Amino acid sequence: RRKLEDTSHAAPEVNHTERLASEVSSVRRKQLQKQPRGGAGSMGQSGRSRHQKRARAQAQLRNLEAYAAQPHSFVFTRGRAGRSVQQLSLDVRRVMEPLTATRLQVRKKNSLKDCVAVAGPLGVTHFLILSKTDSSVYLKLMRLPGGPTLTFQINKYTLVRDVISSLRRHRMHEQQFNHPPLLVLNSFGVQGMHIKLMATMFQNLFPSINVHTVNLNTIKRCLLINYNPDSQELDFRHYSIKVVPVGASRGMKKLLQEKFPNMSRLQDISELLATGVALSESEVEPDGEHNITELPQAVAGRGNMQAQQSAVRLTEIGPRMTLQLVKIQEGVGNGNVLFHSFVHKTEAELQAILAAKEEKLRLKAQRQNQQAENLQRKQELREAHKKKSLAGMKRARARTDGDSDAEDPGAPPEAVGANQNEEDEDDAEYFRQAVGEEPDEDMFPRVGKRRRMGRPPGKKQRGKEQRPGSGRGQGGNWRPPKPKGRFQGVKSKLGPRARRQATDTKPCLDKYVEAADQQYRRFQEGYLWAILMAEFLVATGGNGLALYRFITKEQRPWHPAVVFSVQLAVSNLCYALTLPPLAAYFYPPKNWSFGEVACRLERFVFTCNLLGGIFFITCISLSRYMVVVHPFFTRRHLRPKHAWIVTVASWAMAILLAAPMLGFSHQKEPQSGLGTCSRLNPEACVKCLGMMEDSQLGTFRTYSLVLACLGGILPLLLTLMAYSALGWVVLHSPSMTTAQKLHVVVLVTSGVALYACSYVPYHITLVIHVDAMLHWMARCPNFTSVSQAVAELDLRAFFGYQTTRILVPLATCMHPLLYMAVAPSLDCHPCHRNPEDKSPRQDLPVAGTTTPQS
Repeated sequence: RRKLEDTSHAAPEVNHTERLASEVSSVRRKQLQKQPRGGAGSMGQSGRSRHQKRARAQAQLRNLEAYAAQPHSFVFTRGRAGRSVQQLSLDVRRVMEPLTATRLQVRKKNSLKDCVAVAGPLGVTHFLILSKTDSSVYLKLMRLPGGPTLTFQINKYTLVRDVISSLRRHRMHEQQFNHPPLLVLNSFGVQGMHIKLMATMFQNLFPSINVHTVNLNTIKRCLLINYNPDSQELDFRHYSIKVVPVGASRGMKKLLQEKFPNMSRLQDISELLATGVALSESEVEPDGEHNITELPQAVAGRGNMQAQQSAVRLTEIGPRMTLQLVKIQEGVGNGNVLFHSFVHKTEAELQAILAAKEEKLRLKAQRQNQQAENLQRKQELREAHKKKSLAGMKRARARTDGDSDAEDPGAPPEAVGANQNEEDEDDAEYFRQAVGEEPDEDMFPRVGKRRRMGRPPGKKQRGKEQRPGSGRGQGGNWRPPKPKGRFQGVKSKLGPRARRQATDTKPCLDKYVEAADQQYRRFQEGYLWAILMAEFLVATGGNGLALYRFITKEQRPWHPAVVFSVQLAVSNLCYALTLPPLAAYFYPPKNWSFGEVACRLERFVFTCNLLGGIFFITCISLSRYMVVVHPFFTRRHLRPKHAWIVTVASWAMAILLAAPMLGFSHQKEPQSGLGTCSRLNPEACVKCLGMMEDSQLGTFRTYSLVLACLGGILPLLLTLMAYSALGWVVLHSPSMTTAQKLHVVVLVTSGVALYACSYVPYHITLVIHVDAMLHWMARCPNFTSVSQAVAELDLRAFFGYQTTRILVPLATCMHPLLYMAVAPSLDCHPCHRNPEDKSPRQDLPVAGTTTPQS
């Protein structure tokens, strides 16, 4: 209120107040002109005409082309630069705005070639690279794409934050960085080609300006680079430009500002305009003839009018750098050294360097010519081998045709027989392996016409048969032809043994079996062995730690749940010990090198501990059921000796069910004369098979069904029944809190889910895989090519079986978390007794570790 009363006594005859009123009215008039006018014009057509849209699009295109023609830059660091140099690169990037990548991120693995490759499509013309060594900091200025490269040593530098902290008042805002700075070079007229090259590089780093058409409102910053001929150093300074009018008193300037001065001590406003009191010493104007000029055009700011005197003031905003030129190279980062400040070479040394470089280029051209000659020679050898193979196959075909005509000259083409077809198929396969290309259609006519010739005469053809790999019907609707013989078209009345003997009369060829094994080997050699080794390490560590805890921390005698958990840990450890030999077997090349006894023993131990783990998980669930649902019976009758009896029975049942694996598994030796086992020669590798021979897969299928029922489905049903009853009791228990109930539900659900997602799918996929193998072996004698045999494989069943082989060891890794390492004495949460509840089911230990009362 006092300030308003003081200002109300202003003298109206003062000229300064009239000027102030005229400026306020002019600003108000401009604001009113910017407001949209109402009336009929506002109800007319809104939008631009076609001519305006075309002109606007052309103007935007011209702006884009002009922007692309301007120089752009990347500023980044290389190597271990440190925090200060990293911040210096950000400050230099701030200087180069807006024609630089402000959010550029260069990783350690990115090379200079990667940056150059990216810079081309983006239109980047310069690189500013900062690096740091043990002795100094360096700045490299590169011109893309062909150079040159200038290397500067940074003797001194000051960051932006340090420059700002040293100033009492700094001027820096975001609008200053919307336009590139104005480059000012000083003292670059010294004679010397390296000086002129430096000046040219700095000038090309920023867009050029036309002094007659430039808009002064776009010049907000100034970059000053001063060259000192005595010390041969460059001073790098970055300033902010401010233009203020000259002629008005300091008091008037204070009134023109947005923030009014403190006039509480004044009696009249004329005192402020006349004397300029209440101004600090820091506001003394340093203007003079050195910075006062006449503006050729109006500049943004209060009072900066055209043809008026204004002062140009500079405020440093940083960073500061003192640079010294070290060397100049021709290319981008490499090339001939055009100038060096410290190293000077003689003419003889330069000639030696040029000779070494020419010799290097000559050797490179010689290697390229040799590689081209080798490629031409191999191509000629391949063509000659192809012609030789075609000639040999034609002679063999002619000789075979002559022998067939000699035996039966009047025989039709259908009577050639299956042997000839197989020979043609073998020739075609040999041609593919030798030449590396598919044979022509007329090269093996019998192979192409075998489907049509194999149709019985007089029988109506319902649809076109499609061969594997021949377009649309591949692997889908195609079915092999029915075998010809005495049983074709007649319902067989033979028993299973007679039908198997009839099928065995024509065995499956070894090349088809080897092709199927090659498809299986790809997945096992690629991923399975590494996953098994990782699961071995985790399972061994977790179960070993849990077993150590049981032995050292639990009191004797052990409770039933502790006994079962210890046996589960032992079973998991023994199961994990079978994984390293299996991983070594699957490691490429897939070869078993431990012998026949180790092969059978590995498969037996694998199956025995798998079943043992399943049985002990079921025992743990039944023990928890008895403790929670029947607590009095458990306290009176169950003792630790009963748990040991159940343990012995479980091990005995697991050994009994796994014993047939000693007879099913066997080692298959390769044929003699195949060479050494390797990735390129997998036929010479030894195999450890966990199933019987292909002709006796039916027996193994029966055994797998027994394992699935007794070792998978039955324990799962018992576990589900036990946990269902346990969950019902826990959820209806009044003495347990909601958090305890939720913990029990999560624990029980996790155990059941882990069991249902690992052991049960393993047995199911094993049965499905064996059925797929039986189906494939039944059709194998009728296959006519390797491609058909591969197409008929059920790889989905095999991949599902291999996936469950990964899930079972994963379950052994999770068992310590769910059954062992829960809490002392395996109690998830101690259930506190409610003194008001007198029901007998107040204590509900989830792990089933109640202390038996004698």
